[in-house]
Amino acid sequence: MTKEFDADIHREETTNVAIYKAFQVIGEQIETIPFGKDVEASAINAAITEVSMKVLEVLVEAKVPMSDMQYFGQAVQTIVGNIIKNIEGHQLDTQEELMARTLGVRNPGLQDRYDAGFATTGDLFETLKKVRAEQGDKVEDYFFVEKKEAEEEK
Repeated sequence: MTKEFDADIHREETTNVAIYKAFQVIGEQIETIPFGKDVEASAINAAITEVSMKVLEVLVEAKVPMSDMQYFGQAVQTIVGNIIKNIEGHQLDTQEELMARTLGVRNPGLQDRYDAGFATTGDLFETLKKVRAEQGDKVEDYFFVEKKEAEEEK
């Protein structure tokens, strides 16, 4: 009796295992990749090539089928991409909350939480005026447009 091939089970035992192991290798090897403004691109590329070869060893060891290479690449890109999206989203949410709390503006709806979207232009400029006064209202600290206008007034 022949056993039917189950691609999903095979993928679980090969490609998915390789994805997890590839991230382990990347985590272990990330410190070998030089970063910084004085680092030449060739040094970065050489280190990345070395890490890539170690990931390739994982793929070979896990016996990932050639037909799954695209799946492997997409899975790795999706995971890394979503991590970056979550970080960026959290950063934007934090900036939004900071602005709302600084402005003291709340959403009057059911949630009654801080929400910069309910600020008026007056709220924005009055709060900026207060913060500038608290921090020492120096023209050189203004953003470019306002700095230029301030210099024209001199």
